[in-house]
Amino acid sequence: MTGRDLLFIRLILAFVWFYNGLYLKLILVDPEHLKVVQEVGGLGPLSPEQFLFLIGLGETALGLFILSGWKYRIACSIQIALVVSMNVIGIASGGVDKPLALVAVNLPLLACMGVALRCGPGTWSRHEP
Repeated sequence: MTGRDLLFIRLILAFVWFYNGLYLKLILVDPEHLKVVQEVGGLGPLSPEQFLFLIGLGETALGLFILSGWKYRIACSIQIALVVSMNVIGIASGGVDKPLALVAVNLPLLACMGVALRCGPGTWSRHEP
């Protein structure tokens, strides 16, 4: 796998976090994402909308962390732990209407995260490292 291939994976992973965090939770406030947060419950003093906002901020920050390439293996480990735990919590709470679809969509994403964890962040240049 080349440095450009790894960079492409890094850009895809960052895009996924920006889409799910920045767009679906901060800008659009997607009803499906809000429903999952409402089903989880037990958010303390925060409303589901406030909690969703905090999740969106965290996902957006993770996208920036991934994009930077800094401490990349830590960023990849965090991603894997978050995707697995968010999926388990969402499915166990009953907030996910199609759990098998969620798993099917996230398996390739987890595979990309695993490759990135094993192989590193890639390069920004057109030349091989």
